[in-house]
Amino acid sequence: MAVGYGMRGHVLWNFQTAWGTSVVASQQAVPIISEGIDWVYEDIEEASMYGRFHAPPAQNGMQRAEGDIAMEAHPAQMGELLRAAFGQVTTTSGAGIQTHVFEPRTTDWADRSALPPSTVEIHRDVGSAFQFFDLVANKLALNAANGQFVGVTASMIGAGYTRLAAGTPTFPADTPFKWDGASVSWNGGAVLDFRSLQWSFMNNLEAQYTLNYSSVPYRIKRTGFHQVDVSGTIVFAQHSYFDAFANKTQASLVANFVGDTPHVLRIDIPLLRLRSFKAAIAGPGVVEASFEGRAIYLSTSATNTRVTLVNTRTYY
Repeated sequence: MAVGYGMRGHVLWNFQTAWGTSVVASQQAVPIISEGIDWVYEDIEEASMYGRFHAPPAQNGMQRAEGDIAMEAHPAQMGELLRAAFGQVTTTSGAGIQTHVFEPRTTDWADRSALPPSTVEIHRDVGSAFQFFDLVANKLALNAANGQFVGVTASMIGAGYTRLAAGTPTFPADTPFKWDGASVSWNGGAVLDFRSLQWSFMNNLEAQYTLNYSSVPYRIKRTGFHQVDVSGTIVFAQHSYFDAFANKTQASLVANFVGDTPHVLRIDIPLLRLRSFKAAIAGPGVVEASFEGRAIYLSTSATNTRVTLVNTRTYY
């Protein structure tokens, strides 16, 4: 038997219109760096005693899909992960461009699922492909660091799995967003000293099982608030950011990445409250500071975060 190569594998993605119904048509190829979607099948260990030293048998327990999908921020394909995490998108058409605005949902998508579920085909270059469905994004992480492409990682939870013949992907020719296309502003003023930024969009979802269904989740619902955390490193060139932390000043943080025409990625945190700011000497070189903050809901914006993606993709 031939072994599989990751470089020959693929991921195909599409959103479902109904819970429990997988989608195999019009799937979009997502160029990944790595994936770790796994089908978890737990055992239930009996506690009964059978007159012997040997452990009692195990029975079939709960099942679910879970794991991460990581990619570079390709201007069109990253929209699949953004919609999965935010649960909605508003698209405006312009002359040769499409502007997609992603904001967190204010209502659940349906009774069975807090967010719109996806069907994701993963072919690992061995035999048939894995198909996971009823997948929702529990967390989305964006990462920008000097000298690198912008990275995107989605952490998924799902309730369905099967196998099928692998599809044929058509991959994009677009260039991913890079660090050198970035401009960052804090409280409305341009800042040139950021060296890295990370955003974490957490939905706090949980697979829920019921007595009248089966061993797979009946619902995937919220267990906590929608939470956005921001962290990063900055050259320690002034005290104003530490003062913002010490005074608990809340201010906007906006990062704008410009790629090949017409691609733009904008991450807008209307209010960021710093939770830590740590400047330290780590050697003879330039002093840097690390920081962590949390997005605060701004009533005039009716959100705590907004991501805008400009490309030529007509819809998600």
